[in-house]
Amino acid sequence: MTAFRSLWAVAGLAALLALPPDFSANAAKPTGGGGGGTSGGTSAGQNVIFNIQFGGTTRTYIVHVPAGYDKRKSYPLVMVYHGKGGTGSGIEQKTGFDVIADAQGFFVAYRSGLDGDWKPTGANNDIDFTKVIIQNIEMKYSINSSHIYASGYSQGGNFAQILGCAMADWFAGFANVAGAMNATVASQCFPARPIAAMFFHGTADPVVPYNGGATLSGSTVYSQQQTVEFWAAANDCPDDSATTVQFADALSDGSTVTGSLETWSGCAAGTSIRLYTIENGGHTWPGSDTTINGGGSSEVGLTSTGVKASDLIWQILSPLALAPAS
Repeated sequence: MTAFRSLWAVAGLAALLALPPDFSANAAKPTGGGGGGTSGGTSAGQNVIFNIQFGGTTRTYIVHVPAGYDKRKSYPLVMVYHGKGGTGSGIEQKTGFDVIADAQGFFVAYRSGLDGDWKPTGANNDIDFTKVIIQNIEMKYSINSSHIYASGYSQGGNFAQILGCAMADWFAGFANVAGAMNATVASQCFPARPIAAMFFHGTADPVVPYNGGATLSGSTVYSQQQTVEFWAAANDCPDDSATTVQFADALSDGSTVTGSLETWSGCAAGTSIRLYTIENGGHTWPGSDTTINGGGSSEVGLTSTGVKASDLIWQILSPLALAPAS
């Protein structure tokens, strides 16, 4: 795996997560290592909890080892990031990735941000910590480093997007659920390689507005259309490659609606950009159990029961390998 290349600015990173920039320290050099786990031969999926020292703090993450894990084979890895105030175990329950991982054969890692936040700068910055986690998982298990993906909800979706900017030489693709880009970050986002991107967003989201503008936290974001157009340009997608299809959808209150999927195809290195629009949908994870609010960033509004975000993220991203170095 190549070293991460970045022209990333502290202010831009902090702006997307609505966190104050930390100019007092540079990102800490990754240190620490994992412990425990299994070396292979598991017939049923299982979770392993790792505790490591990073930036002077004990950090925890959960690794889901898929059913039937065989160390002689090579497995994809999906990193999942919760919303503001959430936990790794909470977003694990919310997304249901473990069931898909056991059926399809891939690893999932669930992080917990310090105090429920994702911090892009400082001694405990989560960009470097993400690198440490990936390296530790690769040392412990048989991981295919060309098939690593990031996904997240709300603030965690925005952080997955930041990883798309800063770690495109580590991740083959990312998915942002109920998050968006903003102008400051966009002006400083220079992915080292093409990277596939997926977005899921409800038109009635009161926390991060579908059409852009002021968020509930007071920051200002792009509209979803501006967000996907930014990534289409970043991936050199042909100007005339965008197509939109409509589909029948249902919401958690029993109502039926018509959703849409906009796809930019023919992009660099075989990547694509996708936007799933949930008509009348709220600030939620499509297809999730509405009785579980474990993802952080209090869920508000209706959830799609027809669009299964977790299944689609795996279905669309898993065939894609890390793009060649430019």
